[in-house]
Amino acid sequence: MEQPVPEIKTDSGRKCPRCRGFMEFDPKEGKLRCLSCDYIEAVLSGDEEDIVAEEQDFIYAEREGNHDWGVEKKTVRCESCGIEMIYDKADPLEECLYCGSGRIAEIQAEDILAPGGVCVFELDAKQAAERFEKWIRKRWFCRKEVKESVQPKNFKGIFVPCWTFDTHTDTTYDANYGVRYQGSKGAAVTEWDGCCGEYKEFIDDQVVDGSIRHKKEFPDIAGAFRTADNKSYRQEYLAGFAVERYSVDLKTAWESAKELIYKRLRRHVYNKILALYHADEVENLNMTSVYTRIQYKHLLLPVWVVCFSVKGKLYRFTVNGQDGSISGKIPVSVGKIAAVVLGGLAVLGGLCFLLCR
Repeated sequence: MEQPVPEIKTDSGRKCPRCRGFMEFDPKEGKLRCLSCDYIEAVLSGDEEDIVAEEQDFIYAEREGNHDWGVEKKTVRCESCGIEMIYDKADPLEECLYCGSGRIAEIQAEDILAPGGVCVFELDAKQAAERFEKWIRKRWFCRKEVKESVQPKNFKGIFVPCWTFDTHTDTTYDANYGVRYQGSKGAAVTEWDGCCGEYKEFIDDQVVDGSIRHKKEFPDIAGAFRTADNKSYRQEYLAGFAVERYSVDLKTAWESAKELIYKRLRRHVYNKILALYHADEVENLNMTSVYTRIQYKHLLLPVWVVCFSVKGKLYRFTVNGQDGSISGKIPVSVGKIAAVVLGGLAVLGGLCFLLCR
């Protein structure tokens, strides 16, 4: 059955001018909507520009990084699954968003960096549920009770953290390259030679997941977002949604980014050597890369989460709040798998009978 999700939301800090009710961000409108009277108001005032997040200097992040979230926050940790979430100080919390456990407690967290930008929700809960229902119904082996219990009210919108990095790279390299040709006896021959050189490339927005949980459970989830389509951070964009605290800090994220960037540079240098020398093979490629003018952004990415409990086991799915793409492992029906296997064996047995007659 579908696991109910606790109602934990972030306040916009803005009251409805008509009824003084609370306002939340409406993904369909791209504006704030009053929960009481449905009054709609733009996030930005008439003279404000809609700008993207600014790049921050990596070297001075600890000393000059912004820690102001706009309103007073608290951090809570689930003792069952270990996730840490950030909420407004006044919000109650009874259950974990991810596993439904009641073993949660407020913790004294260190002063964490505030996000510089937000990729806002473009799909609302109803649209997310429709995308998920269409997707799950195509999974024939999925258990019937999951397919029949999709409800928009149980889709919870959260923002998951990520880091992006820009850097200028200077790489020196040496390698052996081989050019193949047909020898005098018709056999293929490879002639080898050595080379060395330099390669420069600017890396723009190398994305690194800011959540250990999502990195393990949903690999490359951060890479599925259009991070360039972000807006400069404002509390209003979070209104009505929860925020996951980053569990991968900035320095650790940069080490991961360097590994990803190095692999990218290695591919590009490899291809450069092939093209430059009209080569067919490259071996013994050695590279040394230097990274300068490193900048970063701390972004929040929109995700709809829904959980299903099947025979005591929790299954969790995410729906990308920008494009509706879905991640998660489905609970399979043993009966359906058995039916397919038995049906296949019956068909095979029939064919064997006909062939042996």
